[in-house]
This record gives sequence, C-alpha cells and structure tokens, in this order.
Amino acid sequence: MSTEENKDTVSESKKENSAQAFDIKEFLGRAWDAKYWIILSILVCCGYMYYRYKREAPVYTSNAELMFLFPNSGSSQGSATLAALRDLGTTTMPGDINMFNEMEIFHSPTLMTNVVKRLNLNTTYTTDGFGYKHDLYGKSPVIANFLDLPGESSASFCIRKSGEGHIIASNFVLNGQAMQSAPLRIPLNTVVESPIGKISISPTTNFTQFPEVLYINRFTVESMAESMSASIQTASKDNISSIMILSYSDVNATRANDVVNALIDAYTDSWVEEKSRSAVN
Repeated sequence: MSTEENKDTVSESKKENSAQAFDIKEFLGRAWDAKYWIILSILVCCGYMYYRYKREAPVYTSNAELMFLFPNSGSSQGSATLAALRDLGTTTMPGDINMFNEMEIFHSPTLMTNVVKRLNLNTTYTTDGFGYKHDLYGKSPVIANFLDLPGESSASFCIRKSGEGHIIASNFVLNGQAMQSAPLRIPLNTVVESPIGKISISPTTNFTQFPEVLYINRFTVESMAESMSASIQTASKDNISSIMILSYSDVNATRANDVVNALIDAYTDSWVEEKSRSAVN
C-alpha cells in the first residue's frame, strides 16, 4: 500500500471519529428545542415528590439524658457480666451494676404498660389529614368513656357534631367486626347503650374546634404497649459515664414528650419500690 493510500485511510478514519464524537452544540440545540418538555418533566417529578411527602405523617422524636447513680460495691450476676466485659475491653463503665440491663428495662412491656395506663394511651383520637390520619392527642374535642368494655377487647367508632350538646356516632366496630347499627344521636355527658357497650362522650376545652369527623379507637393496653415499645431507643452516651440517652418517636410531638417523661417516672417508681422491698427483706 502506498503512502498516499495510507494518508487517505488515516484521513477517513479521523473523519469517522470526528463524526462519532459528541457534539455539545448539537446537544444543547436539541435540548433547547425540547425545553418545554424538560421543564414540564421537572415540575411533574417535583410535584409528585411533594405529594408523597405531604401524604406521610411527620414523625417527632423526644430525647432525654438520664444519669444512673450506681453503688460502688455489691455482688450480683450483673456485676460478674460487667467485670467480664471490662476484661474484654468493651466497656469502662463505673459501678458494679450493669447499665445495659437498666437500659433494657425501658424496653420492657411492664414499664410501657404502666405508661399506657398513666396517660390513657390505648384510646386514640384522629381525624382525616392529607393522605393520613391526623392524631389529636392532647387536642381532642371530646373524651370517650368505655364503661363496660372488657380490657381484652378493642372497639372503634366515628362521631360528628350535631347541633348544640349532641353528637352523631356511627361505624361501630367491636374486636375487628363491624356491628350492624344505625347512627346514634348521643347527648354529651350522658351514658348510652351502643353496639359496643355503654359509652359516654364528654366535651373538652377544644370542643369548639370539632373536625368534620372524629375517629375514636380503643385498643387493649397490652397491644398498645407492645406497639409503642418498638419506638423506644436507648443508648449509652459514652463508655466512661453512666449516662443513658432515651429517645421516643411518635407522629404527635406532645405525646412523644409525655411518653419520655412518663417512662422516666415509671422507671423511678419501680426502682424506689424495688429498693424499699430489698430494705424490708
């Protein structure tokens, strides 16, 4: 092959590579021609993400720091465990009581059951939000009293405001089974017989802010305590102190704070009771 033929081959190869190369000007030109479709696509994507965001209930987290005052002497199985951990170099926590055992107490069903009973958390009040149920803990316009519903039973119904001093109750459900019943017109502060037993509805200071429909759910204390325990987080602040960080997450900020405070109170009461029992023994 001659030199001229080689030059022609190289020249054609360069032309092909140049043709295959990315032309930024051509790309920008095409993008500009389709600018309205690109803008529309961006707006649709942003709108969809905002819609998904607004449909999810916000979650609030309440935190508290607790310092455990452990004795400097004593003997227990927890002490042996803690000593073994120290030998392994996994912790340098002072004291003879295993703080990790104390942290686990905050996850115990017994402690959370105490909290649910203290705050009456097994009865919830919600209304329609944007794609989710808006929780009205601490802001409910009424308080529902289930006078003869067994503790192992659950029930629900919804109410609407009807004139002055009355509400309309409907959609009664007992233990997951819908009850056939016409809507009931119930006077406030009056005990009435309903498909789920005797109930009474008492107004609160928020009665003037009654929503279009209010959903009332009564759960068993045990099921509510088990569900809420999953939202508790405990962690040691560091490896050289006896400070624990307690966290609780909830869709209602007020309830999150109340639960954390009630957990601490319930733990303190349990600790004092145990110490008193030990002193008596």
